[in-house]
Amino acid sequence: MEKSYNKDTFCVAPWVSMHLSTFENIVPCCLYKQDSNVFGKLKKGEKLTDHHNSSTAKDVRKRMWNGEKIAECAECWYREKVSTNQENPSSYRNQLNTRFSEHIDEIVENTNEDFSLKEVKLKMIDLRFDNKCNLKCRICSPTFSSALYKEYKELNFGFQDTGSPYNISIDESEYDTILEQLHNVSLIFFAGGEPLTQDKYYKILEYCIENDLAKNITLWVTTNLTKIKYKDWDTVQFWKKFKSVEITASIDGSHKRGEYLRKGSTWEGIVANREYILKEIPELRFMIVPTVNIMNGYNVVELYKEWITKGYIKFNDTHFNLLTDPKHLQLRNLPDHHKGRLKKLYDETIEWIQNNTSPEEYTVLGIHDVDQFNFISSLLDLDRDDEQLKTFVTKTHLVDKYRGDDFFGLFTELADLEKIIE
Repeated sequence: MEKSYNKDTFCVAPWVSMHLSTFENIVPCCLYKQDSNVFGKLKKGEKLTDHHNSSTAKDVRKRMWNGEKIAECAECWYREKVSTNQENPSSYRNQLNTRFSEHIDEIVENTNEDFSLKEVKLKMIDLRFDNKCNLKCRICSPTFSSALYKEYKELNFGFQDTGSPYNISIDESEYDTILEQLHNVSLIFFAGGEPLTQDKYYKILEYCIENDLAKNITLWVTTNLTKIKYKDWDTVQFWKKFKSVEITASIDGSHKRGEYLRKGSTWEGIVANREYILKEIPELRFMIVPTVNIMNGYNVVELYKEWITKGYIKFNDTHFNLLTDPKHLQLRNLPDHHKGRLKKLYDETIEWIQNNTSPEEYTVLGIHDVDQFNFISSLLDLDRDDEQLKTFVTKTHLVDKYRGDDFFGLFTELADLEKIIE
């Protein structure tokens, strides 16, 4: 192949990355929409790497190479469209292209005219072994958390019921192929479920260390930060053996609000774990990745400022996840008076960032955080669905009664929303 790809749509992920999802799908990355056009399905008896030369995989590579903004990658296109920093937008596509830029020539050389790959040698593996998780987060479902299975069954919430709370995504033959590919990869991404409660997460780390691979591999772990030590394992001590480690902590709110949003967590425990990591590996890249929704639209600002002030994160260490489901929790559904307040709050936060960074620091780091707050502010410009807003109030009351919680008593800034269904 000639190096003639369209830079506006090209993404390395379909060439060098594989995401193995709790939906049992094989796709190039975790943001790729999995409604259709998946590269393959797990647990079907096929060799794992064969899926990277499926007809869908070849078609996706061809379309992205030739300048098409495919629908499956809508989140990246949206982030790039609304990004403050158009030269370096904070999209996953841009992040991966930058991370693997030195392999572009190799990628081109490894591509046949029909967009199949001459050899499937992954640079990145994104692993979701199962849905095992210790928390019952408001934004989640049994697909990603085994802890929610009983609740969803008893409240008659719709979900794909496999007959068991616990669903293993990857079979043993596929696991063996993963071990083979570890000799090629430079980045392993773990999420879940909660990876720090999954045995195979630790087995992978042990394999990398025992086979002298760890020194060449970066670990990227998304965790709820509640279980640093599990069984006889201390994950921080494993992390010390690897080339580098990047942690993206799924924390949606602070203090009692954070405990409400991620049921089963304790704020004291999360803070203690962050301090333990700081003590053991102070140079480790640590980010928070709140999933912004109706419930935490206000509180994410408190979380952000507190953790910056305490030194738990730095500027450039925050990424706001886009909530797509459940739809009734989307930020866009807030009434106009709350949208106006939040826009003002986010503007004030941007001003706070500017006032708390030097001009040089702002240009390098602060502008990323500004981009993140502008991104969630842009979500407030989207049309509200009044029926979804009513569903939010109804479902919140239903789950609160089941759990013994009180959202509107705790998140008093949103107490007026109760009147919507009166």
